[in-house]
Amino acid sequence: MELIDILDEQVKIIGVAPREKIHQQGLLHATVHVLIYNHKNEILIQKRSLIKDFDAGKWDFILGGHLSVGETKEQAVLK
Repeated sequence: MELIDILDEQVKIIGVAPREKIHQQGLLHATVHVLIYNHKNEILIQKRSLIKDFDAGKWDFILGGHLSVGETKEQAVLK
């Protein structure tokens, strides 16, 4: 079970919850995204799997994800 920090409007940590609860309740949380551009300044995107629990089948950036509890943005990108 992945635990994620819950954030307030000032981006301060106010709690911790499992990823599923974060999405079900629409709680604020941190994510990272890496955008990849080509020489024409186009962004590489992918279609999300149809079995994803959130935004299944929608277009999205190629790399991204949640920050787990205590994780830095840099650690999340490398993860």
